[in-house]
Amino acid sequence: MIAEEYVTVPQDAYYDEATGELHGEVVGTWVDVAATVANILAAAPGERVQLVVLDVLPTIRRSLFEPVYRGNPERPYVSLAINVDWGQEILPKMLDVLDQHQVAATFFLTGRWAQANPALAKMIASRGHEIGNHGYWHAHPNSLSAKDLEKLIVDNENLLDELTGQSNKLFAPPYGEFNERVLATAASLGYRTILWSLDTRDWQDPSPQEIVNRIVPKAENGSIILMHPKANTVQALPQLIKGLREKNLRLVPVGELLWHD
Repeated sequence: MIAEEYVTVPQDAYYDEATGELHGEVVGTWVDVAATVANILAAAPGERVQLVVLDVLPTIRRSLFEPVYRGNPERPYVSLAINVDWGQEILPKMLDVLDQHQVAATFFLTGRWAQANPALAKMIASRGHEIGNHGYWHAHPNSLSAKDLEKLIVDNENLLDELTGQSNKLFAPPYGEFNERVLATAASLGYRTILWSLDTRDWQDPSPQEIVNRIVPKAENGSIILMHPKANTVQALPQLIKGLREKNLRLVPVGELLWHD
């Protein structure tokens, strides 16, 4: 058939570890036979009718191989990215504060934490927050082989899906550590690698006011704000949220932030 001449298979982007080269995706094509036939039937006698050819997008795009530090700088959205590998005693209060201020955040959970605290993992999801992948254990990703990296991500994906019903393709590497192999492995699994543009550095135990002063003046369109379940962070949240909103910034989960990109 003539239509078959216009059909091409899309090709996923991929990273060649042997050469260190990133190969971009190739968009495929497909002929919409029904639409083409409809155009033929509607055409005047002798009129030339073109095939209706549509693009077929690959599953894995080049953009998946790039770390994400922020969202769209042209749109007034920011996100709270909360990495969780400890802090279970703080999380209920943190969730209460977010509820009180009607903020949905993204919680990046490690599998070992979620397995030890399944009720809390379920609670986070049930209260309207997005669940992201922080690796099954808090490893140094750059020291892992591609096989172990895949296990780090996939084992956690399976657990979080089982516990929360969410399997969002957002990976926050432990320690914010990544290299080309980490990016490529995450991308091959359909994940975006999520970093941050603003860091509360709350693990250093700054005062709540220091956290607010560190974040609010620098916050801008697309900011991803890193934090953890710390008592000082919970105390800072009301003023932090107020300050962001006074700058006309809307707080949304990371997945929605990227959607606006």
